[in-house]
Amino acid sequence: MTSFSALLARVVLYSLGTTKVYPSQQTLKTCCAPPEHLGRYFGLIAIRLSVGGAVGKVIGGELCDLGQRLGPSVPPWLGLVAVGLLTAGLWWALKGGGVTVRSCSAESVRRASSTLA
Repeated sequence: MTSFSALLARVVLYSLGTTKVYPSQQTLKTCCAPPEHLGRYFGLIAIRLSVGGAVGKVIGGELCDLGQRLGPSVPPWLGLVAVGLLTAGLWWALKGGGVTVRSCSAESVRRASSTLA
């Protein structure tokens, strides 16, 4: 298999996964957001995905360059550890700050699914 055909196969696999996940993601956003803030939730999540995608590509490129200088096995793991620690720290800070996360019941997910259909 050539590198182009392997890339094409991975793009197809990624696209299929996206088509399965995206509708569920929209449903969860709809059921977890208070009705009066639904637009804000969708807007902020779209901004997060855009900024995260751009920043992730830049950081990923820098890690690849660093990997070529230090050896291929070191930088990706350091990056993953840093992201994990940052995420855990942010979660802890939010929970300590009294931020509550609404849980979605099975009924609210069904209700949200029917409104999106």
